[in-house]
Amino acid sequence: MNCISWNYRGLGQPWVVLELTKLVKKYSPSIIFLMETRAKDHKLKTLCLKLHLENVFIEPQVNTGGGLALYWKDGINLKVLDSTPTFIDVVVYLGMDDAWRLTGFYANPTTANWEHSWALLKHLSLKLNLPWLCMGDFNEITKAEEKKGRPDRPKRQMREFREALDFCGFRDLGFVGAPFTWCNNQFDGEVT
Repeated sequence: MNCISWNYRGLGQPWVVLELTKLVKKYSPSIIFLMETRAKDHKLKTLCLKLHLENVFIEPQVNTGGGLALYWKDGINLKVLDSTPTFIDVVVYLGMDDAWRLTGFYANPTTANWEHSWALLKHLSLKLNLPWLCMGDFNEITKAEEKKGRPDRPKRQMREFREALDFCGFRDLGFVGAPFTWCNNQFDGEVT
């Protein structure tokens, strides 16, 4: 089973929907977690058809920003446990020996509120004792090498994020593709 997590940055642009449908066609994910959908429920439900995923759980946008959506294929035994504007927490294969937990997480983009995001992650880590995949946009980095350009991140911020990840027992699963998710279409490195 494979999953895609993507900061969608709004469904208003046709090229965004096209890019996502290309990803789905290429990787055929069983589960997709979208952040910053900035869309009404009917638009997110319509997206099911384009993605060829039959199920959707929507955490509505707040004002003009945010919004989360979790899509999954028919046949996936998935139960939503809890959700807020910053996460959707589910169990996959509930009641079975190979059950596992998935949390789609979107950390508060405001630096002053990251402390609350890390406290929430720690709280979520204590809820269930199952194998756990947490994916999404944490809006933070663990070390300076994960960022290129602009001012350096405060070391305290990165340390507090690393401490939250350690508390939760998370491991970085790595990535495929460009090393930076926000590059303003300027990429000069090698894709791994």
